[in-house]
Amino acid sequence: MATFRSRNQQLFADIIDTKHKTQINYKLSEKESDSMLNMVENNNFLLSRQRHQYSSTKLKLLWNDRNHKIFKS
Repeated sequence: MATFRSRNQQLFADIIDTKHKTQINYKLSEKESDSMLNMVENNNFLLSRQRHQYSSTKLKLLWNDRNHKIFKS
């Protein structure tokens, strides 16, 4: 489960790996933030006020795509 939140135009990801019971707070770069927000808009992910929630499966695919090995396969 992950929640993407924005603060002062900066996007952060709060990632909770339920399998390993760990939480990772990841600050996205400006380029990553723009890219992520575009993906949110283009793919109709669930949106709530400045909080973008992804299922762990979608997040896993997204992060693997970006070569960020946050979740272990």
